[in-house]
Amino acid sequence: MSTAGIVKVLPFDAKLGYPQRQRFVWNRAAYDIIYEWNQTSEMAVAKVYRVSDGELLWISCIVQGWAGDVKDENSEILMTLWFERITTKVAEVWIF
Repeated sequence: MSTAGIVKVLPFDAKLGYPQRQRFVWNRAAYDIIYEWNQTSEMAVAKVYRVSDGELLWISCIVQGWAGDVKDENSEILMTLWFERITTKVAEVWIF
């Protein structure tokens, strides 16, 4: 089953807080998202890795209400991330 066009919330365990790594599957490929909290800038940072080869595909500060496109090495958009709720305790990230 393809997940293209479906919106889902990426995993984040509020009990663990920052930093944490969560695995998810999108369009039959596995990815890891790593959430970190930058104490100096008081901002969350996210990194997305492709599990099959460990390639870092995307890294950015994440800000509530902002979106970012995760692209492959050919600049094709693999997914779009929407940062719905970002606080010092939780990261609610939607994928579509």
